[in-house]
Amino acid sequence: MSEPEFTQHSEKIQEFLDIMSGEIGRRSGFVQRASKLSAAVFVKTLVLGWLEKGDASLSEWVEVSHRLGVKISASGLAQRMNEGAVTLLRELVQAGIGQLSELRTQDKWLFKGSSAVNIGDSTQGKLPARCAERYRGNGQHSASAKIQVIYEYLSATFSALAVGHGREPDQKCPLPLAFAQPGSVTLLDLGYFSQTLLAAIATARAFF
Repeated sequence: MSEPEFTQHSEKIQEFLDIMSGEIGRRSGFVQRASKLSAAVFVKTLVLGWLEKGDASLSEWVEVSHRLGVKISASGLAQRMNEGAVTLLRELVQAGIGQLSELRTQDKWLFKGSSAVNIGDSTQGKLPARCAERYRGNGQHSASAKIQVIYEYLSATFSALAVGHGREPDQKCPLPLAFAQPGSVTLLDLGYFSQTLLAAIATARAFF
């Protein structure tokens, strides 16, 4: 990546974290009164904390918040992790996915003639045990969540993002078939292998 491209991407990310977080924070109800812990600082605290340590604790997030110039206690930060915060983060992810196409360019000649190129994949994250009722784990952990995504290569956009139980196998994910359209190509790893799925994609006059 060239220096101008890096600068451009950095500016977009900074704008997203500052401006977009603020706008969504007010709309989502996360910001209800004047507070030093703005939506932007809250989001940066979580993002930077997770970048430093994937399983960052509440006290470690507090340290990040302090470095960002906002003094807050662990209990105070915990109180801000409410339904408004959930809405804020969900809408922020959706907005971020919508903006990713602005940062990508694709070489499309390889798939000339294809109506779409849908790339599916998943990732899994461990959750606290108290989340087991909502997101059942896979045996190693009592609670975990699996995130499924479909990325459409030609338009450089994420078509879908779904969160489910960590124990659900990729073969049961409905997204690959849902986005199989005539003339499209579906790319998946072997974790999704199912003769039933591949037959259904072929029936939809799509390729895999």
